[in-house]
Amino acid sequence: MKIDLSIILPTFNEMKLDILPRILSSFEEEDSFEFIVVDRMSEDETIAYVKSHSLFQKYPDKLKILQTSSNERGKRLLEGCKIADGRIILLHHPRSFLEREGIQSLMQKKENFFWGGYTHRFDWSSPFLRFTSWYSNHIRADLRKIFYLDHCIFVSRDLLLKIEFPDSPIFEDTILSMRLNKICRPVRLASLSTTSSIRFRKNGILYQALLNQVMKLGFFLGVPLPKLNIFYEKSLELNSKYKEMFGK
Repeated sequence: MKIDLSIILPTFNEMKLDILPRILSSFEEEDSFEFIVVDRMSEDETIAYVKSHSLFQKYPDKLKILQTSSNERGKRLLEGCKIADGRIILLHHPRSFLEREGIQSLMQKKENFFWGGYTHRFDWSSPFLRFTSWYSNHIRADLRKIFYLDHCIFVSRDLLLKIEFPDSPIFEDTILSMRLNKICRPVRLASLSTTSSIRFRKNGILYQALLNQVMKLGFFLGVPLPKLNIFYEKSLELNSKYKEMFGK
């Protein structure tokens, strides 16, 4: 049977949050799909939970699981794309969940060449995060035509086959957007992609916001992506140690 939608979900120790159950539950009323979990050797019950979920008890043949030691999200998405059979590919952020009507409207799209993402919002209401989502939707996505993965990027299979998927340790979503833009303009669906604010809450809004801007500057200045990735991970680690030391 022809598959309308391939959902590719990169995972790693997802049970510490409550997002994974919401992600899977969003697809319970669909039938023409496959779900590809590309897992970074999770040490918790992530894979066991996915396998036991009612969605795959009902449709066991719709689940594909890949496990890899790579800590690079772009590589995991690439591996998922290699085995995807759907007419539409949905790159699903592991800390975002979608509205059911948004999934249904995506599966109804019949064009051969299209791509885009959903309307972003955070699960925590604060003036700064509301502004961040507004900027992400109306400036970065609508004007600059760049979608980050937390918009849950979708792309028709025919279009994806015309480009080289970025094998990148970081900013793979930006590079993917730039390559797709050369062929056609994206569309932003009005349905929401609600994203966890865990990094802002854990690291502090100011620290995480400044770090994000430093990373973007480094990308556009041409700093090698492996170095940017190492810098990002070390910055988060140092901030975590600082908070533990000083109780902040």
